[in-house]
Amino acid sequence: MTPAEGKIKTGLGWVLSVAKERWTRRLRDQDREFWDDEVKRTGRRARRLTRDSDPDELVILDELQRQAVALQQLGRFREAEAITQDVCERRSREQGDGHQDTLNARLLHTGLLWQLGRLAEAESQCRLVAEAPTAVACLGDATVRSVRITHAGILAAFGRLAEAERMCLEIIGAMTPATDGDMRLALRARLAYADTLRELGKLAEAAALYQVVVRGMSDTYGPQGRLTLVARTGRALTAYAAGRLAEAAAEIDEVTAGYEAASGSGSVDTLAARMNRALMLEKLGSLTEAEAELRAAVPGLAAALGQTAFRTLLGRAGLGSVLTGLGRLDEATAELLPAVAELTQALGPEHPRVLLHRGHLAALLRDRGERQDAMAECGAALRSSISLLGEDHPVTRGLKAIYATCSDDR
Repeated sequence: MTPAEGKIKTGLGWVLSVAKERWTRRLRDQDREFWDDEVKRTGRRARRLTRDSDPDELVILDELQRQAVALQQLGRFREAEAITQDVCERRSREQGDGHQDTLNARLLHTGLLWQLGRLAEAESQCRLVAEAPTAVACLGDATVRSVRITHAGILAAFGRLAEAERMCLEIIGAMTPATDGDMRLALRARLAYADTLRELGKLAEAAALYQVVVRGMSDTYGPQGRLTLVARTGRALTAYAAGRLAEAAAEIDEVTAGYEAASGSGSVDTLAARMNRALMLEKLGSLTEAEAELRAAVPGLAAALGQTAFRTLLGRAGLGSVLTGLGRLDEATAELLPAVAELTQALGPEHPRVLLHRGHLAALLRDRGERQDAMAECGAALRSSISLLGEDHPVTRGLKAIYATCSDDR
C-alpha cells in the first residue's frame, strides 16, 4: 500500500465512523422521542378515563403500566417505580395476587427496584412472583425461570453469595436448551453464575465462564448489545480483581464507549461504566482522572436513582477513596464517612463491598493520624472478610494491605 492509498483508506474509515456515530445518535433521538410521546399519551388517556362517570379501573391501570414502561425506557426509574407500585397494589385489590396482570405488574416493579438498587424490596417482589402458585400457569415456564435468574442476580448483589450460587446451579442443572429462547435464558443463567463466582473470589472459574458467555451474548445480541456489554463488564472486573489492570482498563474503556453510543452519556449504564473506569484508574495511579470520572458519574446516578441508592453510595465511597489518595482529607471525609454508614445500613456490615470500603475508611483515618481507630476499623473488617470470604479473596487481600499500613510504629 502506498502512503497515498493509506491516507485514502484512513480518511474513508474516519468518514464511515462519523456517519455511523451520527446514524446511531439519530436512532437514539428518535427512540427517545417515541417514548416521550408515549409517556404523554398514556398520561392523558389515564387522566381522561379517570374523569369518566363510570371509570374502568382495569383500563386505567393498563394505561398507567404502559406509562411506567415508557418512563423506564427513558431512564426515569423513580417516576416509573412510583407508578408501578401503585398499579401493583390496585391490581392486587381488583384482580388478586395470583392474576396474570398482577404478576406482570410485579415483574415490572421488580426490575425497577433492581435498577434503583433497592435490593431488599426487589428480592421480596421477585420471590412473590417466582413462588406464586399460579406463576407457571399464568406466565409460562420460561418467564418463571427468567425471574429465578433475576432473583439469583439480586442475591449475589445483596452479598448472599452461597444462596445465589446454589440457585444458579439449580437453574443451570435443570435447563436443556433447545430453542433460541432457551439458549438466551441459559446465557443469562451462566452470566448470573459468573457474576456470583467473581464475588466469591473464584476468579479463574469466573474468567473461563465469562469467555463463554461473552461469545454467546455477542453471537446472540451483537457485539454492542446491552447484555454483551454487561457480560464484558463482568469479565473486566474479574481481570481487575486478578490484578490484570491494563487488560481490565482497556475492556472497560470499550464497554463505556459502547454504552455511550447506545444510550447516551447520561444513561445509568454509561454512568455506572464510568464509575468502573474510575476504579481501574485509581488502581493504576491515575487519581486525578479517576476523580474527574467520579465527579461526572456520581451526580448523574444520584439524579437518576436517588442519593441513597447503593450505586450512588458506592460512587461516593469510591470518590472518598480517591480523594484520600490525593491527600484531600477533609473532602474525603465528607464523602466517605456518610457513604460507608449508609452502605452499611443498606447492605449490612459484612457485605463484600461494605468490607472493602471500611478498609478505605481505615486508610482515611490512618492518614488523618487516627491510627488506633484505623486499626480497629480495618481489623474488624478483615476478620469478617476472612470468616466470610476466605484468606485469598481479593477483598481480604486488599484489607490486609491496608491493615499493614495502619500500625503506630510505621
